[in-house]
Order: sequence, then structure tokens, then C-alpha cells
Amino acid sequence: MSLIPPHHKPTFADGAGLCAGCRIAPVNDMKVLIVDDSHVLAECVRSSLAAVAGLEVVGHADCVADGIQEIHRARPDVVILDIRMPDGSGIEVLESLKTHPSPPLVIMLTNYDYPQFRRKCLQNGASYYFDKSTEFDRVAEVLQSLVEVSSN
Repeated sequence: MSLIPPHHKPTFADGAGLCAGCRIAPVNDMKVLIVDDSHVLAECVRSSLAAVAGLEVVGHADCVADGIQEIHRARPDVVILDIRMPDGSGIEVLESLKTHPSPPLVIMLTNYDYPQFRRKCLQNGASYYFDKSTEFDRVAEVLQSLVEVSSN
């Protein structure tokens, strides 16, 4: 099974290494932002991504407002996003990205593995939806695949 999202086209705009389908930058520029209210989980994600060459975790936000602000400030290529946060929902972050000039690829990583949340997130622009308790390792696998695609 391919880990690349179905909309992904393994072609690159102007041969510059920029994925036209996912807007993933070349390997040395792939920036990841973690938006999750759990600092422990954010550290676990950061640790698991340390093994993926070509990624840089550029920050962590622990609420919706800070997540939206950090996306605009850090301009990440990928956002790892939780649903439930103290000041709202990660779905609000997804909805805010609809007006973003160059939205990042979004990986939902949550404890709320319910079909209605999965559907709503995917309809609002998330490329992946993973359960923290059973699919945590898939995040690093997906990012490794994206790094490999972007380096070809």
C-alpha cells in the first residue's frame, strides 16, 4: 500500500523539486510543525521523526490559536495536528488553511478515531488521519515516503 496521498502526482513543478500535488519542498527544506496540546506526545513525535533524514521540526504549538499563528510564521510543509485542544478543535485549524495561500500537507494524529471525525478532517483538507494509540508509527513512515518522493 502506498503511503502517498491519492491526489499526489510524482511530478515536480518546473523541475525545481517542488511537488505540484502536495506542495512538499525539496528534501533539505521539508519543515514539520506539531500542533498538539500534549507536550509529552509532541516530544515523542519529535523523537520518532529524528530518524527521518531530510526533515526539520520547526516548532510546536499547544492550542488552536497558536497553531494557526505558527503555521503563518513558520510556513511548514507539513503539519501534524491533533483534534482536541484546550481552546477548540484541530478542525478549526484545517478550516483556516482553506484561505492560506500555500497550505501545508496535514497529518491528523488523534485519539478520536471515529468515522465522522475522519470524514470531516479529510473533507477539510487533511491528507492523512491516524490514531495515536494504534498508528503512531505511520506518521514517520509517511514522512519518510514523502522525503523519498521529493528527492527523486
